[in-house]
Amino acid sequence: MNDQEEETKQENIKLQTAKHKLEQSLAEAQHLMEESQAYANQLRSQEKEVKFHQTLTTLHVTEGIALERESLVKQLNLLRDMNRKLRDETEEAELRRMRTNRRS
Repeated sequence: MNDQEEETKQENIKLQTAKHKLEQSLAEAQHLMEESQAYANQLRSQEKEVKFHQTLTTLHVTEGIALERESLVKQLNLLRDMNRKLRDETEEAELRRMRTNRRS
């Protein structure tokens, strides 16, 4: 073999080695990219789940507040009715007392 052929052979070996290293780097990069994409998908899924549960919790709290408000409105109306009755009874008692005092 002459020098030119030997040089060409050595160059081919270097190029094959470089090609092999680049293919390995590419495979590793693709693997890392796939893992990153899977992780990103997992995070998106978890985020959706967290948002769903937050929305559900907010809905339950809102329903609880609405029920509490309804209960408070009923209690307020009941207290108003009781207050009105007490005032009516007080006025009636006062009128009776005034009538009794007039007769005396």
